[in-house]
Amino acid sequence: MSTKLPVKQFGTAWLQETLHRIEALPFHEDNWSAGAKRTDRKTVDHLVKVLVQILPDDAPPPAIVPTWLGGAQAEWHRNGIDLEISANPSEPVEYFFSNGEGEREGDATADRAMLRVYAKSIV
Repeated sequence: MSTKLPVKQFGTAWLQETLHRIEALPFHEDNWSAGAKRTDRKTVDHLVKVLVQILPDDAPPPAIVPTWLGGAQAEWHRNGIDLEISANPSEPVEYFFSNGEGEREGDATADRAMLRVYAKSIV
């Protein structure tokens, strides 16, 4: 994987498992799902960089799923909380957060500080 990550984070359990799950994505397969685009490695690398910036070291690894547009989504559904962070080619990284009291979605870059708070709630 070509992602250049800070050395401090490389030892975290969530990151090691996440990189393993990313390798299972359909990088070289067009139409892996009726009309879906091939997974774009640069877009997935960008998603990993966002995760490194927001997740605490003790975060659980996310489920990683390919998106129909050629990107990937990291998601957690635990403790009554849903957190999803999606990266697609030529689009900003977006997030969705729900905790039973309300929902919020938006641009992960613009809301990076809030994403760190949301990420702590999944630990």
